[in-house]
Amino acid sequence: MNRFMRREAILVLPRRMYDPDEAIGLVRTALYEPIEIVRVRGRTTPYYIGRGKLEELRSLVDGKVGDLTLIVFDDLKPRESYGISKTLGIRVIDRVQLILEIFALHAGSQEAKLQIELARMKYELPLVRELVRRSKMGELPGFLGPGRYAIDEYYRLMRRRIVAISRKLEELRERRRRERLSRRRTRLPHVAIAGYTNAGKTTLFNKITLESKPTGDTFFTTISPKSKRGRLLGREAIFVDTVGFIKNVPPQIIEAFYATLEEIVDADAIILVYDVSEDWARIRRRLEGSIEILRELGVSGKPVILAANKADLAGWDEAEERSGKSLDLVSELYGGPLRAVTISALKGVNLDKLGEALWGILRMPRYTF
Repeated sequence: MNRFMRREAILVLPRRMYDPDEAIGLVRTALYEPIEIVRVRGRTTPYYIGRGKLEELRSLVDGKVGDLTLIVFDDLKPRESYGISKTLGIRVIDRVQLILEIFALHAGSQEAKLQIELARMKYELPLVRELVRRSKMGELPGFLGPGRYAIDEYYRLMRRRIVAISRKLEELRERRRRERLSRRRTRLPHVAIAGYTNAGKTTLFNKITLESKPTGDTFFTTISPKSKRGRLLGREAIFVDTVGFIKNVPPQIIEAFYATLEEIVDADAIILVYDVSEDWARIRRRLEGSIEILRELGVSGKPVILAANKADLAGWDEAEERSGKSLDLVSELYGGPLRAVTISALKGVNLDKLGEALWGILRMPRYTF
């Protein structure tokens, strides 16, 4: 099958889901087309989905021709995934697996591909362990596996592969560390461009560095970091384009992509980009999610510039107002030096003000270059 062909899916959303549009956007980015969207209360039974909703899903599945995937936009336990698959007789993936499929579509470098494979195998290992247990009990339906011996062997192969990938990634991580040390010899400050996925980080990176990295309206266009010299207000720095954040990012992805995300940890300053054209409720959620991820990475006290991007879409007066509210919000959540700038990366507007904010915050006594 063509890897770019869209596949039909039924999307299951817990009622507590704060942003269904984000879920639908992620599903479509992974090249699925949601033909039905079903709301559920969430984890209420051993199968995650209640009996009534399972029957509703069974009626949706019956009569469908061709491949069909059930996507549960939550983190499923192995027994839940197994139970739903057994009941409906179709492939089931959860939120983590969906995001990993998106990453796999955009992965270009060897490191990114290995990180994705490692994250996928670590996440699926408990499910395979559950299948091993079920196979020994004689409960394994045919569509879930080829038999007890094959599943046992696959489980052992997965464990060996995880060890091999982890060793290779350590080598690549050490190489990346040496590359960072080499860049440090230039005595130029390192600035990480970070923020929520699809906020315009790569567009800003391209504009500053005169690069031409791919951009788009889909989530996670950037998977591997890219470093390049760039100029703002006539002064040079090393700018790093990083993988996008997402609220409640699964810890398995944080772990597998640490070699990528540590570019943020090692930076001298962070330009935290967000889409100011979105409504305030979504801006708030995404800024809160971004600061939470920075904390999980161990970022503390590092200078941060809040770049309110896509101001041309929001209208400049509205964008300035939201930028001020965003600064107040992040000031309550983050203890380091903060600045706020309203920009349009696509049109290159206010990049001089971004430069003023950057060099101003780096002139503070602790950050002299």
